[in-house]
Amino acid sequence: MSYYFDCPKCRSNKEFAVVQTDEGELGCLLFLLGGILPWLLYEDSTKNRVQCTNCGHIFRQPPLPRAPIANYAIAIIILIVLTIGSLLLMAAVPELTSWIPNHAGVEALEDFVAKHPEAVVASVVPLLVVLVISAIIVSIVANRRYRLELRGYFEMEPKPYSEIK
Repeated sequence: MSYYFDCPKCRSNKEFAVVQTDEGELGCLLFLLGGILPWLLYEDSTKNRVQCTNCGHIFRQPPLPRAPIANYAIAIIILIVLTIGSLLLMAAVPELTSWIPNHAGVEALEDFVAKHPEAVVASVVPLLVVLVISAIIVSIVANRRYRLELRGYFEMEPKPYSEIK
């Protein structure tokens, strides 16, 4: 069974092994001398490294692919966050509202919001919360199902050197 990723050097996807590294004192030295950020970067760079058994190239294992519907849900979340951010920016800088075109529909909506602000807040805020929570749930469930399906077609984790013939 092949892997879901290829070796960047020889394009083989047949067999990979976990990289065997000596646990040196460089990580501890970086933590003591440089602080937590360099240490975290170093630790991150040493994780998820695999070695192609065909050519010996060492590289980072790519992340598992996401389901298309999960990508769509993430786009919806980003759109909602950007919309809320633009609303907060317009509230902080009122001159930005001059860019909104004068239209009969916009004016009617502004009048409704001015007359019933509590009703608007009581309906829009829960709607946005439900949209974000449902998008997160859809993303998690879709990714889980997609990755379980991929397990039937591909190997997901490289083997230790002891298991390779």
